[in-house]
Amino acid sequence: MRERVHFTACWTLAGEYFPATPEASPIGAMVAAGLSVSINTDDPQIFHTDIGREYRLSATKLGWNLQTVWDRVLDAADGCWLGQSEKAQLRRQLEAEVNALGFELSTSRS
Repeated sequence: MRERVHFTACWTLAGEYFPATPEASPIGAMVAAGLSVSINTDDPQIFHTDIGREYRLSATKLGWNLQTVWDRVLDAADGCWLGQSEKAQLRRQLEAEVNALGFELSTSRS
């Protein structure tokens, strides 16, 4: 099985180092390339942000649909430092919560 390296990204932080435009975003390019990417806050106190804001900015600026946002959540679960059984449990919990909200989102990877 091929290992996937996981990357964390923060729109606000990327905007500090790169032009914060969709065309110049390393986050958009990483997702488009099929890398495992999750959205994070880096340092919320310094950058005056939170996880909800980072997801909203990333989705809005990069034109992501709900499935693309959900894929970032799944990448976060798959890339976390839990053991395999705990990761599987986390994914089941996330999927159950999204299903309870009535969203029909894919959980499979191509």
